[in-house]
Amino acid sequence: MFIGINGISICRPGKQGASFDPSSLSPLVWLEGDKNVTNDGSGNCSAWGDLSGNSRNAAQATLADRPLIVAAGQNGLNILRFDGATDFLEIPLFTGPFAYPVTWYIALKVPTLSVDYGPILDTYQGLGGNAGYTFYIKSTYKSAVYAKVGAPQVSYDGTGTTTYVANSKYTLAYVVGNSATNPVTSYTNNVQDGQISGTYTLDTNTLAQPLLIGKGFGTVRRMAMDLYHISCFAGAHDATTRGKMQTWIQAKWGI
Repeated sequence: MFIGINGISICRPGKQGASFDPSSLSPLVWLEGDKNVTNDGSGNCSAWGDLSGNSRNAAQATLADRPLIVAAGQNGLNILRFDGATDFLEIPLFTGPFAYPVTWYIALKVPTLSVDYGPILDTYQGLGGNAGYTFYIKSTYKSAVYAKVGAPQVSYDGTGTTTYVANSKYTLAYVVGNSATNPVTSYTNNVQDGQISGTYTLDTNTLAQPLLIGKGFGTVRRMAMDLYHISCFAGAHDATTRGKMQTWIQAKWGI
């Protein structure tokens, strides 16, 4: 079934004849809430399989820390619900080698937030030192992104243009560069939200390091959220490509 949105013809995922599909962009990692999710027998997610073909699978060995699988939770599709207290998933060896920039997409519902910084996705702890980045939504319903190697930290913190609304759904994009001239820039529904300014160098992932979903490294912070989609691609996607991805995600998930 074709759906026309913003002038882009796409097909509902799982149908034949799509004119655009994320696989055409060669994802580095691709997680969908209704695909490759392992039910541990108690209704929780113990593993989330990577659709990219790169075997960057997320998992959680501890029963109490597993997100809930919500049947038909959004647009008739299964989703993962993180409780904001203990739940998180980890890709234990989120290896490259990656070359910056990369572009991330995340689709989620933002609940009522109480944690000062709710970590959506975290690569902050590089081996041998902090050299990664973290995507947050704060309890002020503003976004924050931190990137660091050594000190000082560089970030934008609550200064983005978007004010999120509790229990609303969003498509987020992050273009992650590795210099002050190619900075980390975030987008909400394909409109620029915030951008880091400053000097920093990110881990090039030549060493294995984990990636956390719903948890910040070295902290007790968790992110309460309904999570639909995560993907990452090589390169800095331009507005046209981000629009195609946003359209595909929104059509599938009814955002």
